[in-house]
Amino acid sequence: MNRRGDSSLIRGAREERATESAGRGGYRMRSGKHFVAERVVTCLFAAGIAIAWTARARAQSPPASDSGSTGSSGSTSSGASAGSSSGGASTPAGEMYASTPSPAGKGTSLQSTTDAKDFHARLGSKVDDTPYLQYGFSLVAESVLSAGKICKSSEPCILGSGGGLVLRAGVRSGSPWYVGGAYELSKQDPNNLYRFATLQQLRGEFRYYIETGRDMTPLFTAGAGIAGYGNEWTVDTWGPMAFIGVGFEFQVSRTAVMGVQAAYRGFATGRFADPGTSTPRAPGLASFFALEFVLEGRDPLKD
Repeated sequence: MNRRGDSSLIRGAREERATESAGRGGYRMRSGKHFVAERVVTCLFAAGIAIAWTARARAQSPPASDSGSTGSSGSTSSGASAGSSSGGASTPAGEMYASTPSPAGKGTSLQSTTDAKDFHARLGSKVDDTPYLQYGFSLVAESVLSAGKICKSSEPCILGSGGGLVLRAGVRSGSPWYVGGAYELSKQDPNNLYRFATLQQLRGEFRYYIETGRDMTPLFTAGAGIAGYGNEWTVDTWGPMAFIGVGFEFQVSRTAVMGVQAAYRGFATGRFADPGTSTPRAPGLASFFALEFVLEGRDPLKD
C-alpha cells in the first residue's frame, strides 16, 4: 500500500511539472510572437519615414538641367538681340558673348527658389491648396500585440485580435494638415468568455501630408481619444487611448481618395470583472497593431 501510494504521488508530481513546463513553453511562444510583431511595427514605421523623406527631397530639389538651359537660352537671346541691333554688323560670336554681360542671377533663379508650389508648376504638376471637407470609412484589422495585465498566461485571454469598421470626417485645409474625428467598432476574439466582444473607440485624428504634387501622397497620422471594451455593445472597461502611424493616400479623382494606414495603438484598460465568471481583471496597457484600408470622399469648401 505504501509503495502504491508513493508511486501515485510521484506520478502526480511528474504530471504537475509537465503541466508547468507546458505553460511556460506556451508563454515563451506567445512572447516570441509579440517580439516578432513589435519588430514588424518598427520596420513599418522606419520604412514609412524613409519613403516620406525621400518623396519630400525629390519634390523640393530643382532639376539641374533647367538652370543650364535657362542660362544658355538667356545668353543666346542676348547675343541675337545684340547682333540685330548692330544692323547686321559682322561681329564674331565669341566676341559678342564675351562683350555681352549676362544678367546677375539669371542662371540660378531656379536654385534660389524654395517654394514647393513653384517647383511643381515648372514640373507640370500642381499642389491642390483647396480646403476640403473629407469624409468616409475604412476597413480595419486590430491585431493584439499584448493584452497587458487584463489577461494571465495561465488562463484564456478575454481580449484577442479582430476587425471592424471606422467612420470618420474632417477638414483638410489648404496646408498639409488634416484634422478630424473617427468612431471605430471592431469585433474582437474573447476566447468564448464573451458572446460578442466589441471594442469601441472615439478619437480625434491628425494627419500631415508630404506634398509631392503627384497622385500618391505619403502621410503621418496620430491621435487620441477614449476606448471601451465589453460584451454585446456594452462597456465593461474603458480608458484613454492614443495612436501613431504612417500611410499613403492615392487621389482617384478630385473628389475621391483611397489609401492604406498602419498604426500602433495603446489602450489603458481599467479594473473590472467578467460578468459571466466574475474573474477579476487588473488594469493595464493593451497594445494593438492596426491596418486600415481607407476610402474617402471630399467636397471643396470654396470654389
